Amino acid sequence: MFITAHSLKGILASFGEGKAVEKLEAIEGTTRNSEAPQAEDIQFVIQELGVIKGQINDYLASMV
Repeated sequence: MFITAHSLKGILASFGEGKAVEKLEAIEGTTRNSEAPQAEDIQFVIQELGVIKGQINDYLASMV
């Protein structure tokens, strides 16, 4: 989970997704220490990924 949080953090930071990056930093920190991340942080990131996916799909659809 540490690697996934770390990778997503970098990718979403390049998209300017500040709130998701904050939550991913928290997840990254706890999992680095072999602790379980907060369920709320994981749920927030999942929701934000859904929003981002929708934005990407809308953008791609507008390009056709």
